Amino acid sequence: MIVLRMIGLLLKLIGWLLLIILLVLLMALCIPVHLHVKYEPEVTLQIRYFFLKIYLLGEKPPKKPPGWFRRAMAAVGKFLLTVLHAVFSGIAAVFRWVKKGLLWLKSRIVKPKPKKKKPPQPAKPQKNQGLFGSLKEQRGFFGALQFFADAGRMLGGAAARIYRGVRIDRLVLHAAISGKDAADTAIQYGRICAVAFPALSYLLGSTRGYDPTSPRASDIEITPDFAGEGIRIYFIGEFTVFPLLMVGHLLWAVIRFAVAQIRITSKMKTRTAES
Repeated sequence: MIVLRMIGLLLKLIGWLLLIILLVLLMALCIPVHLHVKYEPEVTLQIRYFFLKIYLLGEKPPKKPPGWFRRAMAAVGKFLLTVLHAVFSGIAAVFRWVKKGLLWLKSRIVKPKPKKKKPPQPAKPQKNQGLFGSLKEQRGFFGALQFFADAGRMLGGAAARIYRGVRIDRLVLHAAISGKDAADTAIQYGRICAVAFPALSYLLGSTRGYDPTSPRASDIEITPDFAGEGIRIYFIGEFTVFPLLMVGHLLWAVIRFAVAQIRITSKMKTRTAES
């Protein structure tokens, strides 16, 4: 009875810890992430999450001495990490102790049965069909193609929904296109505009709260430069990413795709059973 009570208390403790971890992760997903990208002509990428600033690309500005608030938060963070490490170490030790106790009880109560020797069976050759081969065997050739088509549509729709979790705070794009001569400059300018403007229209139209009339998000200019050389680009982008919305849209798309495939598989099994 004492062992069962201890196992029950341990399971309750593990359940509460998992609940706390899930709540912490949910709170972390609710905090927006700020991205700052600059290209002039070197690339600078900065990420700001809550009070943390991370410089992934480019030169870092000179560090300022931390204030009392940052020192206090760093001390609290170190204390929490120490407590979590101690808690997990204690849980692992209790698990090892409970496992040894259960093995000891099993050796005292349950007597090992003699193993019966089975006659050796010939090994069956295993066929590595792969994903397409297994789908073809279950659904047929066109059913396998339909699976990949549904996956492509799911990824396309999920990508469009994921952009709803991004907000554009500032967007500046100036590009000057130059070629070998005037004719080549005109050709290069036409090719770049044919690719850049539809892509920008799709991305900006899919983002959250985009306002084309805002001067902070509509400074886009691509011009031909008949007197210059090469392509010169000046870009500044400030974005706010909402992780909870992005993860939610992605999970919803994956769940819809999985449910649709389960329905198709069940229909195929029903038809096979009836025939």
